[in-house]
Amino acid sequence: MIAHTYAGDAAVTTAPGSQPARIVAASISRNVAWTASSSVGYALCQWGMLVAFARLATPEALGQFAFALALSAPVMMFLQLQLRTVQVTDTRGRFGFADYFTLRVAASFAGLATVVVMAAAMGARGSGIAIAAIVAAVKVVDGLGDILYGAWQKLERLDVPAALLIVNGAVSLAAL
Repeated sequence: MIAHTYAGDAAVTTAPGSQPARIVAASISRNVAWTASSSVGYALCQWGMLVAFARLATPEALGQFAFALALSAPVMMFLQLQLRTVQVTDTRGRFGFADYFTLRVAASFAGLATVVVMAAAMGARGSGIAIAAIVAAVKVVDGLGDILYGAWQKLERLDVPAALLIVNGAVSLAAL
């Protein structure tokens, strides 16, 4: 079990007589470097996906993708509830990781259902609804990863979520 104690917090033990595993916070400059490089890498992968999709897809498919993004982005952003920020700034530890994760799962699947219903209500055909559902499902996975990133951010170890963000971008680009 991974445990991290802050000044004044009670020690967390994993088994009787054992010491908690400690995660040492990375330096600020290292965290900034990881965050900046991962943001640039992820943005380049997103740009590459857009360029590849525009070149390889038909104009109709590109329009359906744009429709799916325009429909899912506001819904999913609203239902993200800024949980990562709340999670990281919860200095008293009033809520555990499971609480944030459960809320994110519930809100994300509510958002996915909302996107599908809205796409159908707007008169999209089956393929348009399917693409909207796929785009929203990808946003669900990203949202779940965001809660995991928040847990690492709270431990002041931004190298782990930064590396995972780069991997996420590269895998997304390769999958497209």
